[in-house]
Parts: sequence; C-alpha cells; structure tokens
Amino acid sequence: MTWDSNSNFLKTASGSDSPLLLISIIILIVTVILGAAFTYYFLNFKKNPAKAKIFGTKLLISLLVSSILIAILSTLGIALTATAKIVFDSNATTAFATILAIVIAAGVILLANVISLWFALPKFGISMDEEKISFMGEAIPYKRIVSVIEDDSKNAVYINYTQGTRTSKRQKFSKGTMFGQFILKNAELTGHKVEKGDADEHFKKMSAVTRKTDTPAKKK
Repeated sequence: MTWDSNSNFLKTASGSDSPLLLISIIILIVTVILGAAFTYYFLNFKKNPAKAKIFGTKLLISLLVSSILIAILSTLGIALTATAKIVFDSNATTAFATILAIVIAAGVILLANVISLWFALPKFGISMDEEKISFMGEAIPYKRIVSVIEDDSKNAVYINYTQGTRTSKRQKFSKGTMFGQFILKNAELTGHKVEKGDADEHFKKMSAVTRKTDTPAKKK
C-alpha cells in the first residue's frame, strides 16, 4: 500500500484507490437500510392490538447493540481511510491492516445480523389477535393453520399451516423457551387445541393431503 500524492487516502500498489472506503460506505448504508426496515416492521407489530403478545427482548437488544457497533465501525473505517496518512504517520502498511480489520469486523457483524433476521425473525416477537398469529413482517391467518403439535421427543411445539393451495409449512418453537411456552399457553386462540405426537409424521401426512387436494385442480 502507498499514499495518494494529493491527499491522505490510501492507494494500492498499482496506484488505484483502496476499496476500503467504498466497502465501509456500503456496509454503513446496508446497516441503515436494514435498521429502517426492521424499525418499520417492529413499530407496526408493536402498535397492532392483540389478545396475546410477546417480545424477544434479548434478540431485540442484541440486534440494536450490534447495529450500533456496525455503524461505529464502518464510520470509523470511513474516517480512518480519509485521514490515514495523518493518523498512521505515513505508515501505509499499518494503516491498511488496521482499517481492513475494522471493515472485516463490521462486515462479519452485519452478516450475523442478516442471518438472524432471515432465520430467527419469528423469535423477535409473536402476537395473536382475532384472526391471525403475527411475527415481525409475517402473519399466518388462523384459517391456514392445520394443527399445533407438541412433540415431547424433540421438546418442541410446531404450528403447521398451508401457504397457497399446495404448500405445507411449519414454525418450530422449543418448549424450553418463552416462545414455546407462549404458543402452548395461547394455542387455542388459533381455534386448535395442542395435540401430542410425532411432529415429522404429522407434517408428512398433512403435506400428502395438501398435494392430494390440489390434484383435481391441476387436471382441470
């Protein structure tokens, strides 16, 4: 690494601009967009009236803290990239290594946030009203729910439901979590009593019935 002769910015050995500034800006922008989108869904979820509601406080705090940390790191990456020659006393190698470490840390935390939002979205909050069970950004109408299964062998409770005319889906909640206990306690609001049994076998049978029901429609 070297320096731009007309500024304090880092340059690669070939003389092109270091990508660290651009990457830091992209990470910051993505973090702001994700934060704004999640805040929108969270506020809508929070203000909706419900007969029962629960929040994943630990996950919410974790997401907030990690998002703030990403913003700090990416902003620091931008600032250091723009003033690297001054801050690092003309040591381009040290400057690059330090800024790279900061950018990688921000990127890893951002990736972890994206994964948690993608796979753990139902764990941020659940509410039940007159017509549906709602998660952050998703809702399952009670009329789509087929059953609520408590599987002791897996220590979990499952909500089985249909999506469209031919797709069977389910949400799983560990009985050892407050979400699993919330589902067990309030399951009858969905119009279904909790059934004990093998969740996998029940889901296979439900899927088979769904496909069989859809067959005549295809032939037409």
